[in-house]
Amino acid sequence: MSNRFYINQFPDFEADRAAGKRNWVVRLGREQARPYFNYIILASFGMILLGIGLQQLPILTGLAGFALPLGFKAMHILQIHYQQKHQLIPAIQATIVLHSVVSLWLTFVFLLS
Repeated sequence: MSNRFYINQFPDFEADRAAGKRNWVVRLGREQARPYFNYIILASFGMILLGIGLQQLPILTGLAGFALPLGFKAMHILQIHYQQKHQLIPAIQATIVLHSVVSLWLTFVFLLS
């Protein structure tokens, strides 16, 4: 996958396809690629829960789940507006904030541990 956020590949679909880029959204097509965004978000939080369950992560890392509504917001917007470039801006913003909040929280917890 490219080094960009997966969701950013949706508004760039036409330009990426025209330029011969082969990111996952171009390969799968926008409609087929939509569910994978959900899997990425949910798997990220699932890995945190798994790490806690296996006692490999501090229990406080679970509080990262408070940011999950941002993920749900982005997932919902993408499911509806996956073909509308400008309508995806709030989903992209929510994804960036989600990534930032979870990263900062995990960093804070690891520094405390």
